[in-house]
Amino acid sequence: MTHPNTQGSSSNSMSNPATEAPVANINPESETLVEAHCAILAGNVETLDQGCLSGWVQDTLEPDRRVVVSVFDGNKHVGQATADQFRGDLSETGIGDGRYGFSVPLHRSVFDGCSHELRIVDAENGAILGDFDVLARPVARSAIREMNAGCVYGVVELEQANGPEGFDIELLVDGVVAAESVCLLDEGSGHYQFEVRVPKQYFDDCLHAFSVRLKSLHTVHDPILSRIASITTPWEHLKSGSGSRTLSSMSGVARYRYSALRSQLSALASAKVEEGELANIMLAHDLVVEGYEGRRTFPRLTLPTCESPKISIIIPVHNKFELTYHCVASLILAQNNCSYEVIVVDDMSSDETTEIENYIDNVSVVRNEKNQGFLLTATAGAEIAQGEKIVFLNNDTEVTEGWLDRLCEVFERFPNAGMAGSKLIYPTGRLQEAGGIVWENGKPWNVGNGENAEDPRFNYSRRVDYVSGAALMIDAALWKAIGGFDKSLVPAYYEDTDLAFKVRDAGRDVWYCPSSVVVHFEGMSNGRELNAGIKRFQSINAPKFRSKWRKHFRGNGIEGLGNLQRNMDRGIDFRALVIDHSTPQPNQDAGGYAVVQEMRLMQELGCKVTFAPNNMAHMGAATYELQELGVECLHAPFYSSVGEFLSARGSEFDLIYIIRYDVAEQVFPSARQFSRAKIVLNNCDLHFLRELRAAQQGVDCQDLPIATRERELAVMSAADAVLSYSEIEQSVIDSHNMDRQNVFVCPWILSPNRSTVPFARREGIAFLGGFNHTPNREGLTWFVENVMPLLRDALPGVKLSVYGSRVTSEIEALEEDDILIEGFVESLSEVFDTCRVFVAPLLSGAGIKGKVLESIAHGVPAVLSPVAAEATGLVDSVSTSIATSPEQWVEQIVSLHDGEEQWNAMSDAAHALAESRYGFDDGLKKMSEVFRYLELDPAAKLEVLHSRLP
Repeated sequence: MTHPNTQGSSSNSMSNPATEAPVANINPESETLVEAHCAILAGNVETLDQGCLSGWVQDTLEPDRRVVVSVFDGNKHVGQATADQFRGDLSETGIGDGRYGFSVPLHRSVFDGCSHELRIVDAENGAILGDFDVLARPVARSAIREMNAGCVYGVVELEQANGPEGFDIELLVDGVVAAESVCLLDEGSGHYQFEVRVPKQYFDDCLHAFSVRLKSLHTVHDPILSRIASITTPWEHLKSGSGSRTLSSMSGVARYRYSALRSQLSALASAKVEEGELANIMLAHDLVVEGYEGRRTFPRLTLPTCESPKISIIIPVHNKFELTYHCVASLILAQNNCSYEVIVVDDMSSDETTEIENYIDNVSVVRNEKNQGFLLTATAGAEIAQGEKIVFLNNDTEVTEGWLDRLCEVFERFPNAGMAGSKLIYPTGRLQEAGGIVWENGKPWNVGNGENAEDPRFNYSRRVDYVSGAALMIDAALWKAIGGFDKSLVPAYYEDTDLAFKVRDAGRDVWYCPSSVVVHFEGMSNGRELNAGIKRFQSINAPKFRSKWRKHFRGNGIEGLGNLQRNMDRGIDFRALVIDHSTPQPNQDAGGYAVVQEMRLMQELGCKVTFAPNNMAHMGAATYELQELGVECLHAPFYSSVGEFLSARGSEFDLIYIIRYDVAEQVFPSARQFSRAKIVLNNCDLHFLRELRAAQQGVDCQDLPIATRERELAVMSAADAVLSYSEIEQSVIDSHNMDRQNVFVCPWILSPNRSTVPFARREGIAFLGGFNHTPNREGLTWFVENVMPLLRDALPGVKLSVYGSRVTSEIEALEEDDILIEGFVESLSEVFDTCRVFVAPLLSGAGIKGKVLESIAHGVPAVLSPVAAEATGLVDSVSTSIATSPEQWVEQIVSLHDGEEQWNAMSDAAHALAESRYGFDDGLKKMSEVFRYLELDPAAKLEVLHSRLP
């Protein structure tokens, strides 16, 4: 055998394939030889390559036995592997089935440049397979220096200088080759540097072992233990959403805070505060952390009580009390606002389950008189359920914070929902199920099984074929109406899939809820062997299900991973990709609110919506809120750019909806290259018109409006359709010889938020706007300098409250006794339930103004500049007041501030405009006109829509 920098020879080698030879046994500790017994081995030790000792071995007396090969360096065990690799050369020469090859990774201590005599041993019976002399040293050493944004960075050092310019390398994750790349020579350092993209399945916040080695040369590559975050947005940009899900854990010092919190809880628990409630929570925490395995003691737990629970949680059990106990502890630990009762149905257990009331307070128990199996046991629990919703929960589960509330919210968010299921994960954190699909052959699949649970593909609310009975919620009235589980499926299996099809057959939807996370210790209750025990009914009930629902799963796609992405969503007619510069934040600016409403309109018209922020940043709560609405949200590190995503999945989409011309400039080439979708540009406002108006106000723009105009018009010409919020802007577009037929008014949706606070309980005036937007800063500054001095004389003591996100130092400097810089507010009611008059003194800008529309929606009279009133439909002196000079501003403000009759009349007129022009149905009609033009026509949905519109 030859190998670079390695010398080796085989002695006492095993026989050639044609011979059989008895061998001796060895005691690895004493190295005392004993007589061979019950094994005649054939084989050979062949090579030492890439740190692995390779060869083959067969026990000729028991050819079906796979020999476990152990390697010793003296008394030190340096490697072990099973000889079960297929070798074509062995098979061709008639040596059994050919599966006798082995490759044993050797400990790095062998590669020290010294001579070693390795002894190869049959681990099962101690037989010596052979000796192998080696003199080896590492050819290279690799070191990972940094892990960032889903990539591994590091260096490789060669033992000898003057190597080639580069090498092929392999990234190993948990000992398995996960990716390949190259390392290139850095002339400055003399070392080889590498950058390897980690596969997406490892962006899961879980601990993994990472290492890098050369493909062609033996490399010392000590692994490092590290986690790759599923969200790469810096923590400081996510603080506003830190209370949502697990975002607070992203802080670099989160583990210290958790430790402090636990210590505080422990101290409070010891003090028996609040009648033992804290002690109970602390106990539940410790029990969940300890786990169920090996549990022999069961301290008393207390479930909450409620006379009229909203939810009934039914846990069918048969023995395995340690699992049931662990499940209940997790229920106590997981914070939820929904009131609930817990019903344990005991299916003839013989362990501590028979005395469950002695271990758990406030649990309702139903006991079967004979063994019934899961289906009838679960049904028995449902018969005594008091809740509006029923939850079926396996006892081999561990629920997490908010899991129950999130399931309840599905029914609030989607009124047609009849059933919802949690995201199920394995104890390792890997995904077990993201809802279910039934293929057109009738075979059900758990979507995403074994994948990364944080992958965006599996983290948006989705209508599905079914959800697992391990953790599902169903409307109690619907459960009764459709007859519950089908008793022909007794004792178990397919009952949850069948129930979901019954729900859908009744005209209701089944939803997967990714924000409700439940750990499922799969197989702990019923085992995993399909042909034994209760599991055998999985095969028995499959043909029953297929026969019953054959017509309902036709057209669901041909079974296979390659077809999953296009077939796992239900209730959609086509697919839309929405692209904006960043994730919309409706509570931060009006533009973000508008984008969310437009995506809702698309969904109502039959779209599955995928959202791609051009900066690929996950924005915490804003991203989660979109996912809960059913929008697939892309983010780093899963995708590094919109272009990368389009190259991978662009062919899926029928429509690409791009917001803002500068974003369109960047993504148009990839959109056209990788997709045949129709492209719509929503320009938000006409940027060159805004810049032109700014120049007219004295802002030094030089030739900026002309350059912007050329860029903006070029992008519009390349789009299949153009949307604008303003009829005035449409006229400007027409004047530049654009094709008028593909320019449409973009709908704006206002929620019915009319304030009920009367005139007499209001005071002062208010301004609202995001201060990263130049027209807002410019307009407020003008108002403070030109109107407030006059207003102080006309309305002594009146205060101007200034609200908005991203307050600058320039705006902070405007604060005075009667000018209050309030900054960002979580709810617009803080603005529109308190002020008497709303003002929008914008001097420049373009498009429709969201702040003005919100004043309309809340029924608060406003004084506006002509620019602010533009395109809103507001009429001067009827539904608003328009002012052009400081004196007019003062006159109009005083008139509304002191005139209750005029205030009420204008409030009524503004609210009427909101209902007639900015309702959801009107928005659907406008958006459907765009879709018809693009020949994306979900006819059935549009017929229903137009039947209810005037």
